[in-house]
Amino acid sequence: MLITKRLQTSPYISIISQKNKKQLFSILTGKYFDKEDKNMEVLEYCRYPRDAIELIDQFGEQTIQELTENFLLSDVENVWEQTNIEHMEIEICAHCNWKCEFCPVSFDPKLYKVMEMDVYNEIIDKAARHQPLKHISFNFYNEPTLDPHFADRVRKLAQTRLKLILFTNGSMLDKEKIQLIKDLNVLYKVRINVPSVEEEEFVRLTGSRLFDVTMQNIQGAIDAGFDVEILVNGTTEEIKNNLKKIQDKYSPFKNVTVINYMTMDRAGLLKNRYAMNYYHEGDICGCTQILRQVLVKYDGSFFICTMDYYQKYVYGNIRDGEIADIMKSPKSQQIRKRVFGAESVSKDYICRKCWVIMVAGLEGRHSRRIKPVFH
Repeated sequence: MLITKRLQTSPYISIISQKNKKQLFSILTGKYFDKEDKNMEVLEYCRYPRDAIELIDQFGEQTIQELTENFLLSDVENVWEQTNIEHMEIEICAHCNWKCEFCPVSFDPKLYKVMEMDVYNEIIDKAARHQPLKHISFNFYNEPTLDPHFADRVRKLAQTRLKLILFTNGSMLDKEKIQLIKDLNVLYKVRINVPSVEEEEFVRLTGSRLFDVTMQNIQGAIDAGFDVEILVNGTTEEIKNNLKKIQDKYSPFKNVTVINYMTMDRAGLLKNRYAMNYYHEGDICGCTQILRQVLVKYDGSFFICTMDYYQKYVYGNIRDGEIADIMKSPKSQQIRKRVFGAESVSKDYICRKCWVIMVAGLEGRHSRRIKPVFH
């Protein structure tokens, strides 16, 4: 029962400006709430753990119930167990045929590795049983269509309720793969890296000379009726020069969206013109990735986020149990404590150089009035 609990302001709240007014945003659920004075009074009071029965007496049962049901107040005993995993990124293979200047592969490519099918099958079976999960992708600094088991992976996924978000450079997305994906009706959308539609600029940015075949394959995906997102990477100047040309090329197609895809330095890994030279002092202020998605290495290991190129921050393996069990493990909870500022981190912790943390800091994640205090 609620009255037996001790409650505390959730660490997963952001206060942001939305439509010219301040709103509460739950990083855990992705929902927005009006920043009512009464709610703020409760959340400020609950920076420290409070007995639920005391809160009900002071603020009313309906208010406390609503704040708890919306995860703005959390049970002290299980606050760090909470996740809402909707997306899983699986490294089915660990190699890429491009050397994009805005990617670590350009200077330190990974060794050729392929996920074993038995590991993959176990991941997909468990993912299908994890109800919040909706989408699977096959990418992590790789080109998934190079995977020798790509067709088998897609067929296995199509046997479940899960949908595929295919991140690809398009160079190997040939007619056979397009037809397979279409026939199985497994695709949610395809996201394609296209930094330029001019061949010389394309070669300079990607290190690939597969311009013609890539353009043909992209057109094949469009003609197949796929929901296609064109992701435009580059510096501010490069995007300024290339974005309109890309938009002009694909604007006639209603199933294509062109996105200015913010290029980042991968938590300080890139030292070229894409370097951001950011460093965060003090407590880390939160990130959506560790609450809403999970990344799995080719050997079945779970690791922290897309910025972890060398996959150093591991907190479990698919062999450890169901996904819910792995996400509730002490190692998994410790990562959330660190990323949301409840536990201190080392000076070289990956989040200190991450652009996501920079954006979170600029947004003013929490306010000092409601930032929860953990002991």
